Parts: sequence; structure tokens; C-alpha cells
Amino acid sequence: MKINLGAGPNILNGYLNLDLYPSSSGERYGTQKVRCDLKNGLPLFDAFNDPIRDIELITSCHFFEHLSHADGLKLMKHCHEKLKEGGIFRLALPNFRTMILGYLNEDWDFFDLVAYTAPNHQIMEIINAGLYQDIGTPEAHLCMYDIPFAVWTLQQAGFKNVKEVPYDNSIEPDWEIRRRYTFVVTGEK
Repeated sequence: MKINLGAGPNILNGYLNLDLYPSSSGERYGTQKVRCDLKNGLPLFDAFNDPIRDIELITSCHFFEHLSHADGLKLMKHCHEKLKEGGIFRLALPNFRTMILGYLNEDWDFFDLVAYTAPNHQIMEIINAGLYQDIGTPEAHLCMYDIPFAVWTLQQAGFKNVKEVPYDNSIEPDWEIRRRYTFVVTGEK
């Protein structure tokens, strides 16, 4: 079994796609979607009421930044528990480091995919939108990561062989904005 945490519109074929607000956009044939609050851990059953077991891969793209670090670490530990031996946890997150470098270098070209990059705007607007996205809503960013912090967090959750890996359009959305502003790390049970 493969699981996609916080799926949103990134519905993956052949995966159990979990989200608090499952999206109908991007739905593909043969896809399972289950509504759940992942702060409570993985659900016990899939969309067909079958037990969730034999998990070989858990992936997440731009979801863990919407949890506090404590809630994110708790969910990562729960995922580590539920993965089968040798299973992989794949974590794609906004790249806070590149955002800050773009800010420090006043690199408007780096931010050209962001909707705010019109005349009369400020780079700090972009940084604030990235850091505090939708503050006060369930979609708010609550914890930012860079690669060393993500690696350390996965290690704290019990994962081994934690490393940065390339962005994969077959798992992460094939969107230029995600490719540019995202890093991916994996860990193994």
C-alpha cells in the first residue's frame, strides 16, 4: 500500500490519498480518497473499510508545514510505526532556505512564478505570504523547514538513511512553481 498525506489537489493514482478536505480536482481513475484529520494519525481503514497495512511508501508534498513541529513529529513517528520494514517516507516541503536567499539577493527573477511579482510590490510581501500563508485558518503555515532541519526531524522520528533526493514529477505535482520552491527528503524504516 502507498499513502499520500495531505493530498489536496495532488491526487495520486494507486495511492490512498488522505486529506482533511479531499479535493475532487485532479481525481484519477482507481484512486482512493479518505477524509481524515492527520493530527490524529493515520486512519485504521481505507475507503473500502479494509484495514490499512503493509505500507511500503508514505509521501507528502507541501503538507507538514501546515502542522506545528510537535504535531508533525508526532505524525512522522506514527508513520514510522505503520510502515513495513524497509518502507520509505518521502517528504516534500517548501524550501525556506532558497526563499531567504532570494530575499537577501533581491532576486526578483527567482520569485517570478509567485503572483505578487508585479511592479509596486515588495519582496518582503512574498516572504510574508510564504511564511504566514493563510494565518488563522487550517491552511496556515505553522512550521518552516530547511534540509538539515527536515533530515534531523525524520531522524528524531526514527527513520534511517535520511537524505535529500530529487523532485519526482510522478509523485510530486508536475507544476513549475512546486519544482522551483521545493526540496525532498526520504527516510527508511
